[in-house]
Amino acid sequence: MGFFFILLVVGAIIFFSIKTSQAAQEQWRLAGQRLKLSYQPGNMGSTGEIQGTHNGHRVMVTTFTKGSGNSSSRYTRYRLDYRHSVPVDLMIRRQGMFQEVGKNFGMQDIETGNPDFDNIALVQGSDPAKVQQLLTPALQSAIRDLVVTFSDIRVAGSHVEITRSGRDSDADVIVHTVRRLAGFCEAMMEAASRLEAIQSPEGASERKEELEEIEFEPPDLPYNPFSTPHPVVPDPPLIPVSTIDTDPLEDEVLEMPPEYAGELAVEEAEAKTDQAIVEPEPLPEEAHPSAEPIDVVEAARVLFGDSGSSLLASRQFEEEYKDRSVTGSGELLRVGRFSYDPVFPNEQGVKATLLICQLAGTYSKIKVIAEVMYPHERYDDLTARVGGVLPVSGICIGQDALLHRLYIKAH
Repeated sequence: MGFFFILLVVGAIIFFSIKTSQAAQEQWRLAGQRLKLSYQPGNMGSTGEIQGTHNGHRVMVTTFTKGSGNSSSRYTRYRLDYRHSVPVDLMIRRQGMFQEVGKNFGMQDIETGNPDFDNIALVQGSDPAKVQQLLTPALQSAIRDLVVTFSDIRVAGSHVEITRSGRDSDADVIVHTVRRLAGFCEAMMEAASRLEAIQSPEGASERKEELEEIEFEPPDLPYNPFSTPHPVVPDPPLIPVSTIDTDPLEDEVLEMPPEYAGELAVEEAEAKTDQAIVEPEPLPEEAHPSAEPIDVVEAARVLFGDSGSSLLASRQFEEEYKDRSVTGSGELLRVGRFSYDPVFPNEQGVKATLLICQLAGTYSKIKVIAEVMYPHERYDDLTARVGGVLPVSGICIGQDALLHRLYIKAH
């Protein structure tokens, strides 16, 4: 009787294990379908793997087990290989107790000068100068968002990888995680593209041409009698020393023609009158004549698609778009909290990264990104909408022509 009871218990455990595995496989299949990736079921009831290409980045989602028997633990690993390798060797991990101890014994840690980033991320690389150039404020913010969320994370020059304890068996969690990592890959590609432009001779030549396009006019300085005479002005004739009046106290009195005496009196009277008049304060500058909000896609097209020059785009932004209201929508790529940001000084809140549009470029499409700042209470709402279309309405406070980014403070 006891033997049959043991068989019954073992059979029940196997049955529920199979049912649980089948339910997990169905969730992974749905996640792969939503991400337009392939799903391969595992053998003997294992979860299997999701793999394929998402926006040019190679995706691999798998599970693995550490240990054996009662001490075994299962983990879920997400890895995305960038569509292009970064032109610098680096490894970024989360700061922990072991890293702090290692730094005391000489472990490398490249710092950026941003304490919010340096205190949470351990950065290593073969060329510290290049690594610092790669870590733009936007990329620092993207890395920090991941490091805060995932404890086991590695950002390398070829891929980003996170490992989570347990088996992710919810399709929504898998989809959200892959899309979030894919959004980070886009931020990494933008930073790598900017680094290549800075280091390549073509990039240096392009910036030189942009500087040559701006005409610099010399300032209109007052005449200085003690400065070097202009080349076209002949030198004054030499005066014999014997003819120079050596007594400066003897002033020669010149008689003024009668016809000029009246004019001089009038000029002196006008000068005294001008000194008594108090000039009115200047009127405040009129607001921008157009109060209508600007379409964010149209602003992106004018700044990044037609100008062809980052310096000209910056000048046009200052003249036409700075501190103007903008409206539109974009695909929400990622959301993260921040306590410091160089673009939004003295501000704390939530930053949402949106893909606004794609413009036709010389060699490839130009992806225009908007960084939109929201208050802290919008974090949960925005996080739930990652991967969907989000309306944008706010004040345009900045732009980056090299990264093709707009910075907006939401209403």
